[in-house]
Amino acid sequence: MMLNTDKSYVHSIEIHISDMILQKLQQIINTILNSCQTVTHIQELHGSIYPRYIITLQDNSRLLLRSSPLHHSTLLLDHQQHILESTNLATRLIREETSVPILQIHHYGQSCNGSRASYILFEYPKGITLRQAQSVLSYNIIRQTRKSLDRYLAAIHTIINSSFGYLANNNTTSYDTWKDFFLSMFHHLLRDAEDLMLILPYDQIRNGLSQLEVYLDDVKIPQLTLCRVVSDDQIFVDETTGEITEICIMDGAIWGDPLMEMSTSTSPSSSLWTMSERDSKSRLELRRYDSTTARMMLYACYQYVMDIVDACHRQDQLGKDLAPRRGLIKTLQQIATII
Repeated sequence: MMLNTDKSYVHSIEIHISDMILQKLQQIINTILNSCQTVTHIQELHGSIYPRYIITLQDNSRLLLRSSPLHHSTLLLDHQQHILESTNLATRLIREETSVPILQIHHYGQSCNGSRASYILFEYPKGITLRQAQSVLSYNIIRQTRKSLDRYLAAIHTIINSSFGYLANNNTTSYDTWKDFFLSMFHHLLRDAEDLMLILPYDQIRNGLSQLEVYLDDVKIPQLTLCRVVSDDQIFVDETTGEITEICIMDGAIWGDPLMEMSTSTSPSSSLWTMSERDSKSRLELRRYDSTTARMMLYACYQYVMDIVDACHRQDQLGKDLAPRRGLIKTLQQIATII
């Protein structure tokens, strides 16, 4: 497939994609698709440090491309280094070990034609997103879809490893305990925040982490764990039956504690907590204060800090750090009532 880097060769392209990025995209596509197909449209999807593009070919088929940042001025933070490789490895593991309908990878590469960008080319998902389905399918169908999703996620968690750590072939560091690995991830994330000179309650975060870290020792089995909660935009369903057609993993995975995938449910409105009406000081009363609850609060802090860092790292996400900042403050307040 010979792709001309002249922008006129692409019949329709989003005007905000620069000539330099277009050239690198065409190098990637030229390397992967060894055919006479021509690209007729490229659309960039916003919202991630790893850019995503919908590629439309001459026969109207579509592919989903995700790459490392193509612009030379965009630097990856420490906690962002393993996302593409672990996404590739996790996707292949899930397809090999389970019957989960995970979105298929067409090609994964680490460089091409002078471009140092890593990339994943996915088959384009079939169906509509679960978010879209909620406006066209009945409540009962959506409820059954979510039950199916729970079963699929449980199947993913049955994939286990002998040690904790990142899913990355070039990462030789493994951890005997989940506590050591999680603390390492969290401290690296906080250093990323400090490097960006973000204003955060660092002392309060570190104090809560040191007080509750003992509960991390309760995690004994390294299970395949998605780095972020699978959103309704990553789940594709049949627009008539609600059957899940594909689940898109976009943010990588680790060998860790699957409870991390539920972390952002730790909010004052969560069923884990209830406000005691008899408490004149309105302290949060933990309904089930145990290892599970303690770990979920730590994971919520981690997720909120990661969301803040990622939002502040990208200029097109300005203002998106406000919600996770509120979540972080509320979670730290909850931790402060029990330590």
